[in-house]
Amino acid sequence: MFNKSVKAKLFTSLLLVSIIPLILISSLLYFSTNQGLENIVQKNLLSSKETISTQLNNTSEELLELTQSYAKNPDVIEAFRNGDRQALTSVVQPIFERLQTVY
Repeated sequence: MFNKSVKAKLFTSLLLVSIIPLILISSLLYFSTNQGLENIVQKNLLSSKETISTQLNNTSEELLELTQSYAKNPDVIEAFRNGDRQALTSVVQPIFERLQTVY
């Protein structure tokens, strides 16, 4: 009986000596990996946000330049000044169709 008791105690102590460090190392690896992944996700989100913001700014500047150039078009100004809707439609319709396909 004494022999089995010593074997059981020895087995239990060896099991604890091997399992406790394994659990600690696994926990440490899990939390450090989790933190690293969160950092990568945050950097990717920030990068995506900056890229989208830059693209939107470029597109809005492009559209503003287009609008200003069309506002300076003498045919558009003349048709608008005369109140001639038919002439205005004939001038603006091709511009509208081209912008619809591009944007």
